[in-house]
Amino acid sequence: MSGVDKWERIWATHRRSYITDEAGKFDENSCPFCRSQEVSDEEGLIVVRGQHAFVIMNKYPYSSGHLMVCTNRHVSLYDELTAQETQEIADLTQQAMRVVRATSNCQGFNIGMNQGNVAGAGIAGHLH
Repeated sequence: MSGVDKWERIWATHRRSYITDEAGKFDENSCPFCRSQEVSDEEGLIVVRGQHAFVIMNKYPYSSGHLMVCTNRHVSLYDELTAQETQEIADLTQQAMRVVRATSNCQGFNIGMNQGNVAGAGIAGHLH
């Protein structure tokens, strides 16, 4: 078999339709993490809002308990964060772990950051 098939990619290509507009395009104006902050927490699936970051449920989760910790600011790379953003992401991640462990009795966590399209970030412009 020649070429790359959909299972050789680091990200799930079939999920792209969830984050693009009707024309199949994605831009900063359609960033779901920015848009989620403009609506109610219930509508935006936000479970905790901080001063610099927030925790959001994944509308199309890879697995049960799939949460994301996002910066309030539309920023793409970890080394572009302020010290306050970095600290709040760490604090919210720990808080989310405690809550998920207490409510679902999970046995483990997968915590990571895909930064940039080539690294598998489905939404490369907004760190999550």
